[in-house]
Amino acid sequence: MEGVVSILSEPFYGKVESIWKDVDEACGLKSVKATDIPHFSWHLAESYHEQDLASILEEVCAVTQPFSVRTAGLGMFTAEKCVLYISLVTDQRLLEVHKRLWERLKGVGENPSPYYAPGMWVPHITLAHEDLGEAELSCAVRCLACKVILWEIPVDHLAVISEAGVEDGKGLLRFPFGGR
Repeated sequence: MEGVVSILSEPFYGKVESIWKDVDEACGLKSVKATDIPHFSWHLAESYHEQDLASILEEVCAVTQPFSVRTAGLGMFTAEKCVLYISLVTDQRLLEVHKRLWERLKGVGENPSPYYAPGMWVPHITLAHEDLGEAELSCAVRCLACKVILWEIPVDHLAVISEAGVEDGKGLLRFPFGGR
């Protein structure tokens, strides 16, 4: 999988890494880190046509000004494999950028995830997934239940990450907002 994301800035990058470490140590989770890069995702696909993707992201970023997102505590996607996450408040600005991006990316990604489509998208920062069974989920929630996770995170770019890219050391494509 590949994704169009915004990577968290410090100190939030470090705060998420710290949460991953705490939950891993307390609950024995090995898949706490989705990509080893604290981020939230705007769009996911099996793969992208790289040149088309780069020009679209440059275009979208040129007309997008930096803004902030707020977190709203813990959330969970229920399924056979649960996902524990920090939820982001979906304000009008976040939804506008997401909709513009989604519309421009039509046809650029192979098998885009429908969970990231407008009307379905739940913006979040993944804390744990994959090996998150009932016991591990209970442990992780106990570990995090009393942590204050009310942050205001600056968002000033889009980036492209992939599971393979993280593993093989490829550089990340990064596009600043405002054409900077």
